[in-house]
Amino acid sequence: MDNTDIIEESVLFEVPNFSEYDQKHIIYDLHIHSSYSDGLMSPSVIVEKAAEMGFGIAITDHNEIKGSIEAYEMQKAPVIPAIEVASREGMDTLVYFEKPGQLIHYYEKCVEGHKGIDPCSFTDITVLDVLRAAKEYGGFTVMAHPFGPSWKSWDGILQEKGESVAQLIDGIECNNGAMAMFRNVKAYELAREWGKPVFGGSDAHIRTTLGDVVTLIPRENADSPLEVFSSGKTKVVGRRSRSI
Repeated sequence: MDNTDIIEESVLFEVPNFSEYDQKHIIYDLHIHSSYSDGLMSPSVIVEKAAEMGFGIAITDHNEIKGSIEAYEMQKAPVIPAIEVASREGMDTLVYFEKPGQLIHYYEKCVEGHKGIDPCSFTDITVLDVLRAAKEYGGFTVMAHPFGPSWKSWDGILQEKGESVAQLIDGIECNNGAMAMFRNVKAYELAREWGKPVFGGSDAHIRTTLGDVVTLIPRENADSPLEVFSSGKTKVVGRRSRSI
């Protein structure tokens, strides 16, 4: 099937035009890595570029929250407290919170004692337990790059426990700047099948790819982005930075 046959207004695979969106929407890059995990940027560099270009951010470091908390405390750009948690099986889940205190509490209780020495290594938590714990602490969960390569793909767990995942997951990342088009399109098809809200982010590890993929939320709901996430009113615009 041609990719363009299934693209609807909610997910657009094109270069974002920030000036076109910022009158009616708040713009967020919801998947970014800082130097606290495997990124090459300090939180200050990320925040400064986001402020310069006019979008909000979520620093989603692997199994780590220092970068997210630092960015939030700078108060130079809209920041959603967040983390990317690796499961025992290898799949990643993006978890977003309204307040940094919620993220800190969740991390200290549910993640910190379960990770390896390398922040990018797997934890000893099953993916279903990652989702359950995040909900318990007020988090909003998004399936990260569902059909990425190797262990990052959710294919295996979906075949074994797809019904349980569908019940627990809140949204699906349908446009990831590090993934090839066919992987993103497959994720979008899953979101449509399950009726889940759509999300996207650059998955930036370097400054030049920040903002390549963004999620839009209505400006009138700017104070409560997670409420918009839950409502399903998100839109995603972006084009991949590199192809995996």
